[in-house]
Amino acid sequence: MSRLGYTASEFYDTTPIELYYALKDVNERNEQKSKDLYEASRLNAVLVINPFLSEGHKITRPSNYYRFPWDSVPTVDIPTKADWAALDKKYSKN
Repeated sequence: MSRLGYTASEFYDTTPIELYYALKDVNERNEQKSKDLYEASRLNAVLVINPFLSEGHKITRPSNYYRFPWDSVPTVDIPTKADWAALDKKYSKN
C-alpha cells in the first residue's frame, strides 16, 4: 500500500488487474530512476578520466567505457559461404 500511496480503503477497492498494473508502473519508474543514476555515474567517470587520456585514447561514447546490461549491443552480420561465393563471382576477373 505504501509503495502505491493507497489508503487501506483504496487498496481493498482495487481489482487484481488494477493492482497489477499499478505495481508494474511503480516498478518501471523505480527501475528507470536506477538506470538514470547508473548512466549519470558512468558519464561522470568518463568526464573525469578523459582529460588524463592521450588524444588517440579518448572515450567518445560512455557505453564503450562500461556497458550496462540494458545497453543495446551492436550486431555484426557474418557473411555466409553463399555471400562469399556471390562476392567472388561479382569481382572475379574471369
